[in-house]
Amino acid sequence: MKTYGIGAVAERMGLSVATIRYYDEMGLLPFVKRDQAGRRRFTDDNIQLLQMILDLKRAGVAIKDIAHFVSWRLDGDDSLHERYQFLAKH
Repeated sequence: MKTYGIGAVAERMGLSVATIRYYDEMGLLPFVKRDQAGRRRFTDDNIQLLQMILDLKRAGVAIKDIAHFVSWRLDGDDSLHERYQFLAKH
């Protein structure tokens, strides 16, 4: 599986590396794995979820609320109802 470093993802998404690190610190990127040196390695799936995070942010959703949405997503299908309600609200 192809992975990307934080710099490549930042450039691709039009973000700064600092912004991506901030999102990680705020709990929005728990799905991103790290390599043996501790560097973040993003997959295409991770980039798609990052795009969803950016879309929610552009829609005016607060970071703490996005963090809740991300945690629900990690719960899998058990949280579909909560996620649908969340998206309908926003």
